[in-house]
Amino acid sequence: MVENPEIREKLKEAAWGQSQVTDASHLLVFASYSDIQENDIDSFINLNATEKGIEASQLQGYGDFIKSKILPLPQETKQIWLDKQCYIALGNLLNVAAELKIDTTPMEGFDPKQFDEILGLEKLGLKSTVVATLGYRSVEDASALGPKVRKSQEDLFAVI
Repeated sequence: MVENPEIREKLKEAAWGQSQVTDASHLLVFASYSDIQENDIDSFINLNATEKGIEASQLQGYGDFIKSKILPLPQETKQIWLDKQCYIALGNLLNVAAELKIDTTPMEGFDPKQFDEILGLEKLGLKSTVVATLGYRSVEDASALGPKVRKSQEDLFAVI
């Protein structure tokens, strides 16, 4: 979550001047690992065990399974998988915010390399994947009252 107004102003420029980066009450940058290693999976398994009140050894098979499926993948394929994890989290954020009547704007319209540089993500082993702004709609926002443009269900879904 980016709160610093000066940093948000820099991020706005890296997001092609989109005003919601600085106007929204909250700005979240979802960042994925640049790579995933065995110790990252071990940390995930340990966290799982701690939260479930069990020994990590009870989840060793699960950890070994994850390692066998993820670690051998080519880096590009791993990165796609890692990025998709951010979209799962984004989907949960959007659902919860909608339930709470909080407006959100998910954004891919930004330069990830510039975001990474501004936020110092590379030295943390992270890369920006997707951005979301949150807040309450301004009564002065003329576009908020306009019709939403959505594809029809027939165009959107294929029934098989």
